[in-house]
Amino acid sequence: MSFEIIDKSLAARIGRIYTAKGFLETPALLPVINVNFNPELIDWLKKLGYRGIITNAYLLWKKTGGKIFDIHEYLSFPYPVMTDSGGYQVLKYGSVDFSPKQSLLYQMKIKSDICVILDLPTGLTKDKELAKRSVTITLKRAKMAKKYIKESSSLFVAPIQGGIHYDLLRHCAKRLKELDYDIYAIGSPTGLMETYNYESVLKMILFSKIIIGPSKPMHLFGAGHPMFFPFIVAMGIDTFDSAAYDLYAKDDRYITRTRTFRIQELSELPCVCEICRRFSVKELLEMDKKEREKMLAKHNLYVSLEEIKTIRTFIREFSLWNYLEEKARSHPSLYRALLFLKKHVKYLEKYNPLTKANLRGIFLFDSLSALRPEIITYYEMFINNFKFHENSILIMLPFLRHKPFIRSKVSKFLTSKLSELDINIKNTIDLVYVGFPFILVPYELSETYPLAQWEGFIGSLRFKNVLNRMLEKIQNTSISKAVLITTPNYKTLFNKIEEILAKNKVPTLKISLSSLNLNIITQNISKILDFITK
Repeated sequence: MSFEIIDKSLAARIGRIYTAKGFLETPALLPVINVNFNPELIDWLKKLGYRGIITNAYLLWKKTGGKIFDIHEYLSFPYPVMTDSGGYQVLKYGSVDFSPKQSLLYQMKIKSDICVILDLPTGLTKDKELAKRSVTITLKRAKMAKKYIKESSSLFVAPIQGGIHYDLLRHCAKRLKELDYDIYAIGSPTGLMETYNYESVLKMILFSKIIIGPSKPMHLFGAGHPMFFPFIVAMGIDTFDSAAYDLYAKDDRYITRTRTFRIQELSELPCVCEICRRFSVKELLEMDKKEREKMLAKHNLYVSLEEIKTIRTFIREFSLWNYLEEKARSHPSLYRALLFLKKHVKYLEKYNPLTKANLRGIFLFDSLSALRPEIITYYEMFINNFKFHENSILIMLPFLRHKPFIRSKVSKFLTSKLSELDINIKNTIDLVYVGFPFILVPYELSETYPLAQWEGFIGSLRFKNVLNRMLEKIQNTSISKAVLITTPNYKTLFNKIEEILAKNKVPTLKISLSSLNLNIITQNISKILDFITK
């Protein structure tokens, strides 16, 4: 199996999974195709640009009496087709008349590009013994399946079971990793999706990805509503399926990228897809129910693909976190999902690229924005690598409106005056900008990403441990004297710095200003230079 990673942002990847019928570009949504499909729907999928679908091999086998055919010809879909084994039916009904070997061989014979082994889903059971049994049987079947797949051109998927019993989930992932499947999948999330328990889904993804690692694609079964797609992608999910477009349509529900409306609630359609341009709300409501379902399903597919393309755009721009912050404000469950990601930002930071040719600025909405991976990376690099001069003369001023700070008129004037000082004094000066969320930005680093590429204002930082670790740099530095130029912005932060300097008995000149501009710094420059040189 060949999996090529082209672009990254957080743990998300734009990549290509190569199959016998061409490649799937990730992140990829595979719409679930009912075995009693309408050919018009397949035509619509191809027209929109979907290049992968999933259908149920067990139900197909039952419908056709086990007849062998090329799945692509049967569905009139020339692109990659994934087949599920019937695991969902096992979860729903307890068993199926389809053995694991039979399921696997049938999928191979109908030329499925991506075949799923017949696992035993855990579901949402709280019974630990039942969950353990599902893991044991899934592992046994996964081991057995390897005997039959050596010579196949298909790719094979091993579902990770264990559900919300995370110790079992980890155990299952470890054992499956040893079997070296082409693709791994998160099983049993459907019930969590239905109750908007997105944190538990993300936790399942996190524990599985940590063990499986980044080299193999990861699939999520039953991804549900498009509003959640960017969060699972950010955690490292590459492909996922969803039947929401059809299920919602059957219930007269109209999907948007941030929420769902009942069609009866709308007075106009907030979309410009072909369906929404062609029909009004009134016309949809006057349709035969089956016809209305078909039109709503088409619209829902359009919106779902639009979301995928938007996610890819933010990945390419290295700005997926910006999109998550924006998205999180549209639904409380998504905000909780963002909080989960922030809690596990170290995992995201590990995979987030440090450099990229086409970097985009970061947006800061509130104090929670300070825990995005780029900022955490800066904290760690500053704490571990940056050193002030020995016997430093520390000059600190608040963050300025103009970015990069060193190109502001205030900075240019100040540095030009400091450059005229005796070389022995000049070589011990550390000019530092103070403010949130970066806390301390040395002059030398102020043009580097993301210190000059951000928008927003954060007046405080709720994460005291990060703040204290950053300020320890001042506490542990040999400082001969300090100049604090303060404004009402970041007053609390400057007070903390002043306390540290006083505790270390550092001679300090504090200039408190109502605002900071070129005229004001010009009026105070003599006082600053006299203090430094005396």
